[in-house]
Amino acid sequence: MSDKKTLVVSIIIPTRNAESNLEACLASIRSQSHKNMEIVITDNYSNDRTVEIAKKYDTNVIICGPRPPHNNFFTAPIQRKLGAMHASGDFYFFVDADMILDQELLKDCVMKCLSGADAVAIPEISFGDGFWSKCKIAERACYFTPSVDDEVIQAARFFKSITYELVGGWNESVGGFDDWNITLRIRKKGFKISLSNYLILHNEGYLTLRKLVLKKYNMGKCSSVLKYMSSSKSIKAIAIQLTPLRLIMILKRLSKIRKNSHRILFGIMFMKTIEGSAFIMGRIVNAIELKVKA
Repeated sequence: MSDKKTLVVSIIIPTRNAESNLEACLASIRSQSHKNMEIVITDNYSNDRTVEIAKKYDTNVIICGPRPPHNNFFTAPIQRKLGAMHASGDFYFFVDADMILDQELLKDCVMKCLSGADAVAIPEISFGDGFWSKCKIAERACYFTPSVDDEVIQAARFFKSITYELVGGWNESVGGFDDWNITLRIRKKGFKISLSNYLILHNEGYLTLRKLVLKKYNMGKCSSVLKYMSSSKSIKAIAIQLTPLRLIMILKRLSKIRKNSHRILFGIMFMKTIEGSAFIMGRIVNAIELKVKA
């Protein structure tokens, strides 16, 4: 590769009605110490100011994905794949609209790749308001802390473009498991995934049970557990990601990472149970709809 200052990072952001978060995300991207970048916004027919805000930050906006009213489900995997098809950088960095990046993050990820990494995982720290946001913040603390580097849960977001292409890119057919899937395929190929020294701040906003349930329900409707299992072929990873072993791991780590009230502990247990149930319901509804269509 050429000098690090000339290397282009393609930042790909899937959006839909993201006006409340997108400006903070794009401002943090434009303030990066690594300036050589392109920003590709793949928007799924937003009806708010998302596109207007995106153009304000000199981005390439692509309207894509299922059209309304057929887009009432988890479309991000499709949008990410289409975004990569329109990217031209030396690296692909997949960011969500509700994320804020540390100022040195891009530079750090580029340096990790120049030092031998093929992809980079980035620790996420959540922030937000309300009880359920506090539960989500405590949950995320179990995956990346100074004492924990969880390769099973945390997925890579930053890739050498050649690495991305060699493993076949995003597999949108697995739905919401797309980030875990590409990470496991990268490891299976023998490529190296490094951990960034900098953070992503993830804005959970004001979380409600309704938001949590709808997100997991929609994710369930578009995700294929069987396709994910057959393409990933990691029994250990799948067991921790998709079974109650994950909740056991979370509760075990919480006591070591920080002091949490019993209210937060029970909240996490309830939250993960509700999320799992909503996901299963989404899968059931999807199966019924496919049967009716057949």
